[in-house]
Amino acid sequence: MPKFNIAEEGHVVPLFYPVNVAGGATSECFSMREWEHVSIIICYGATADATTSITVKECTSKAGGGTLIAYDVYKCETTGAAANCDVLGVRVPAATVTTAGINPADTDNIFYVIEIDASQLSDGYEWLEVILLNAAANANLATGFAIFSGARYGGSASRTVLDN
Repeated sequence: MPKFNIAEEGHVVPLFYPVNVAGGATSECFSMREWEHVSIIICYGATADATTSITVKECTSKAGGGTLIAYDVYKCETTGAAANCDVLGVRVPAATVTTAGINPADTDNIFYVIEIDASQLSDGYEWLEVILLNAAANANLATGFAIFSGARYGGSASRTVLDN
């Protein structure tokens, strides 16, 4: 079985350091220009209520403010205290998710894996941003990472996707 060394064959970008997403949070835009695929992992810790949605926008520049896109997602909505808290459910396809994104469960210690291919983006759109919308003022703690794969110009040290 082939291995995937993230540090050498991929690239990791923290999208959200552990943060209270009450009122919402938007990641910095990141570029897909030099990558074929990105896996976005969003983890929730302690939650006072359900986050309203997780959406993704494709953008034409680092400035953001683009267009909402649909995406494939795998969900692990079994609380972190359970024995199978590392098991993802089956793929929920973009056709089901639509541009409205998903509504996370009102459960502590859960996570989601969003999968996006660069080929899914519209012409002229190479940037993505992730939005965690939480209309409530109650504290919901979240963190998130983007893990890139399929380097177009691979090497032992990858270049930034935040400012290229």
